[in-house]
Amino acid sequence: MGLLRLLLLLLTCSALCSGLFAETQSADLPKGFFPPPEALPQTAERSCLVCNGKGVVESELFNKDNRSINRTRRSHQTQLAKPEHFMVPCKACKGRKTCVRKLTLQERVEAYRQQRATYENAHTLERHQPIGAAYLEKAVADALDPETFATLAARYPAACKKCYGFGVQSCSRCDSLGFTRKVKVLPETGEKIEEQESCTACDGTGEKACKTCERTGLARLCKRCNGLGVVQRAATKRKPGGIERCASCDGMCRR
Repeated sequence: MGLLRLLLLLLTCSALCSGLFAETQSADLPKGFFPPPEALPQTAERSCLVCNGKGVVESELFNKDNRSINRTRRSHQTQLAKPEHFMVPCKACKGRKTCVRKLTLQERVEAYRQQRATYENAHTLERHQPIGAAYLEKAVADALDPETFATLAARYPAACKKCYGFGVQSCSRCDSLGFTRKVKVLPETGEKIEEQESCTACDGTGEKACKTCERTGLARLCKRCNGLGVVQRAATKRKPGGIERCASCDGMCRR
């Protein structure tokens, strides 16, 4: 009984601490600030990649010495005997043609692009000021000093335009699947069968490192302000010296 009370006390303290942290994190943000949307899930129900959405796969039954060997998705042909081809339900999706699986990089990028386009269009119509990967009301943004504006921009940095913030790009050879499909003609019967081989270009991962951001997923730092978002303004006859937003990145720290 005492252990149960201790567990409930720990859970209560954890919930209170997380709530206070969330309130503190949102309290230091200015009013009219719109953070970027949350990350999308990496798994979802999609078309099965094993059977290519067909629900069945090719199988071969080899007969030798009164034994039967059932082989599916073979990467190479085993010379046992003359095979007989037939279709069997896919084990990955159990014949349902779809299954809950990890999304490929192309699918995640497409979902992110749609989410980002909806987010940007909504705030562009409201004429909000972009600040890093987030948005801020125009009047509030104009009232911020350059250092505060740059701090917010660095807190929500802009994503790389090549990889959309993932740090990797899809392999062009296998279309981010991690394997390639090869059609093979059997010399005995002339029948065509489809085989899957691990992609040698990406070592079966379906991904390649983004050369633009070098796997960081972030846009490049501004060279003029060195990623600070602000520069020192020289004093002139009309204006005194001081700190102002970087004209190259508009105070975004990245380009």
